[in-house]
Amino acid sequence: MKHYQIFIVWIGLFVLSCQSPQKEEAPSLTHLPLNDRLERIFGENKEEKLNFELKFSKEIQQLYTLNSNKSYWFQDDSLSPVAFQLIHFFDSTEYYGLPKHLYPINIEKQGKDPLQIELALTESLFRIIKHFQFGVLDSGTTNISWNLSHLSDSIPLFVRNNFKDSLFHYKIRSFEPQSFHYQWVVRSWKNHLLKNNLDSTRFTVPPMKKDSLKAYQIAREILLHKKYLDSVSYAKDSLFLLALEKYQEDHNLKGDHVIGSNTIVALEKSNWDKFEQVAVVLEKLKWTRDLPEKYFRVNIGEQKLILVDSNRIIREHRIIVGHFDTQTPELQSKMNRIILYPYWNVPHSISSKELVYGARRDTGYMRKNNYKVFRNKEEVDLSTIDWKKYSKDKFPFRIRQEPGPKNSLGLIKFQFPNKHSVYIHDTPTKWLFKTKMRYYSHGCMRLENPRDLAHYLIATDPKNRFIADSLDVELEKAKNQSIPLKQSIPIFIEYRTVNADSTGKISFYNDYYGRDQAIIRALFQKP
Repeated sequence: MKHYQIFIVWIGLFVLSCQSPQKEEAPSLTHLPLNDRLERIFGENKEEKLNFELKFSKEIQQLYTLNSNKSYWFQDDSLSPVAFQLIHFFDSTEYYGLPKHLYPINIEKQGKDPLQIELALTESLFRIIKHFQFGVLDSGTTNISWNLSHLSDSIPLFVRNNFKDSLFHYKIRSFEPQSFHYQWVVRSWKNHLLKNNLDSTRFTVPPMKKDSLKAYQIAREILLHKKYLDSVSYAKDSLFLLALEKYQEDHNLKGDHVIGSNTIVALEKSNWDKFEQVAVVLEKLKWTRDLPEKYFRVNIGEQKLILVDSNRIIREHRIIVGHFDTQTPELQSKMNRIILYPYWNVPHSISSKELVYGARRDTGYMRKNNYKVFRNKEEVDLSTIDWKKYSKDKFPFRIRQEPGPKNSLGLIKFQFPNKHSVYIHDTPTKWLFKTKMRYYSHGCMRLENPRDLAHYLIATDPKNRFIADSLDVELEKAKNQSIPLKQSIPIFIEYRTVNADSTGKISFYNDYYGRDQAIIRALFQKP
């Protein structure tokens, strides 16, 4: 009986549900001609709905107004040849360091609705023009930007005037930065992708101390997978070691055939990991696309300084940059002064820890290294200081190292104003330039061959009272001296983990500071 009552109630509910008024769905408009649907979507009623958001709706509406709300990409109900070229172009945005998911055409091209395809292609076009010119993110942030207000007139006209051109997909690239820094990376990365699959295959390499035989065996498999070896060279130990050496050098590591921790990091990177690195670097290069005729560019990740004039590298110098705990900052400034035989005003963070430790171990440490100690601007007699009484939290002194060959800044210092109080300087520990990963400093940049750079700057500085040859004479005097540059030179200090040269060689560097990760998460929309 109980089951019978439940059954009756169920029947009643079913009948009531059948009698309930059904919500009317909007009639489908897919049967209408595409141009009629475009007229509707840009009209007041906006009866059509898209599967994606028009980030540039204002600019797109301007574009279609220029064409009387008619299609740009369809001819007689079929995609035009230019449209097919564009769809292929958007299927290969990884060549330019841009993830495909940013462009709705890569999803909508699978559908059959002409309106969705038409506007997905147009929206994707506006997005990539913006990304080429200004990047995906707001400059220097991890915020995705869709601002195109300052290009709202020029881009619709550009599309309207070129959309029938069979070379349209090439013309889009005119919005990219034209600097060699950017173009060399794009060209080299494209060549890399033509030879390697963009896959996420990862290998795990055990530490040498744990299992050296397995470490070398997996390294051999990785080099085969990455095409540093082929089926013939795979079996030959001598060729394997040559391939391992080349792989190490391509990743700014010492080609010593030893699978250390840094080599393991490089070996375990997939090609997709490298794509993420390239995406970050090309994004950041767009943030400084308007470069002057002459400038310095420091790449912390590469530990190198270059001087560029008229789009040509005219000087290159290896540098030593900050350790992980004392990282070299990214900044823009202008080099305006050369200091000979500089003083070093030791930062509190160094003097209250490292120098105090040295003085505790050796009472003559300060004197031997030419340090002077001051308290309230008055010099303190070193023999009166009991260094055991002082620590980081209790340190009333200011320490200065006097000019000379023992000075940590060496004999030459290059100044440029900045809030971080960093600069470029000589160093007495020149042997460190022979190492591959040069992360040793407290944040400032130590320069190899600083005298050569100083000679060049003085010789090319207009109306400078110094003659380049006199620099050696002045250095012989061993006196502190300031040489202002009459024409200051812009300097860009950046952190990039990929670089390429004019020969097409691309180099990847370990993300030692870990600065790439936040930008990767933003570009690839990772949690």
